[in-house]
Amino acid sequence: MIVELKGGQTQNLGAKLMLLETARRLRAQFPNIQLAVRETPWLNHEARIALGLIRKWPLRKRRIDLTRAAYYISPKLMSAVLGEDIVVESQLDAIVDLSGFAYGDRWGERALFGAAAEIERLSNHRKPYIFLPQAFGPFTKLGRASIERFSAALKIGRAHV
Repeated sequence: MIVELKGGQTQNLGAKLMLLETARRLRAQFPNIQLAVRETPWLNHEARIALGLIRKWPLRKRRIDLTRAAYYISPKLMSAVLGEDIVVESQLDAIVDLSGFAYGDRWGERALFGAAAEIERLSNHRKPYIFLPQAFGPFTKLGRASIERFSAALKIGRAHV
């Protein structure tokens, strides 16, 4: 089983503790689990390796998004091409979102649209999306369309808050 820990980081103490505890509990519950993270400036290569996490490689760059296409490639072929320590969304079994304060007025609509699209895509492939937010909102300044799409994705998807 491969699970992405989305939004975890090591630069902020609260976020680091959330990442470490979530990883510890998942490993205790599922001994053969592989945990993946996306490398960022806040969770770099060295920190990822030290925590025993594999790399989740995004297939989106600006307006080019190959994420949907990867679902049509054999998992064995994908592993052969990427290697054992790199995965893409199509290889994941679930996503646990630890993003904390990433959704709300302060960060704009982009994060909501991205999360909604991800939840919808995963839902189409029967993969759960689990939110463990430290904070959520407020949503007073964002456009109604982005909030409605995000809410709809949560309802139709297998998202858990």
